[in-house]
Amino acid sequence: MRRKNRKLNEGFSTAALTGRWMLLAVIGVSASLLYVWQHVQLVRTGYTIRGMERELEKWQKANEALRLVNERLKNPQRVERALAQNRLGLVFPQAKDIVRLRCPRHSKAREKERSGSEGGTDTLLSCMSGGGSGAGRERS
Repeated sequence: MRRKNRKLNEGFSTAALTGRWMLLAVIGVSASLLYVWQHVQLVRTGYTIRGMERELEKWQKANEALRLVNERLKNPQRVERALAQNRLGLVFPQAKDIVRLRCPRHSKAREKERSGSEGGTDTLLSCMSGGGSGAGRERS
């Protein structure tokens, strides 16, 4: 029997072999658990992304529907019909109701204005584009 003990003492002991196998088993189980945890997280993230994509599609459809409603409500013919239905007494202006504002572009236009002649289309366009004295300025 002493020979068997000598052989065990010369090589690896049983406790050392058992410890190494246990360490390998713990590392293997840990790696397996890490893999499973990562896979579960990946699946959860995929479901979350899919849910957000569905919600995004829902909001995009709602946005498109609201844009269509907005365009329909901005239609001038619809506004005219709505005003006619409400009988607010609104009518298109007659020629006598239109007031043209004069906006002289330079001194020659001011002289014409003082003499009583009306400003033409050029004067009106120059006022709209920012040229001339403007309606808010005082006359000289």
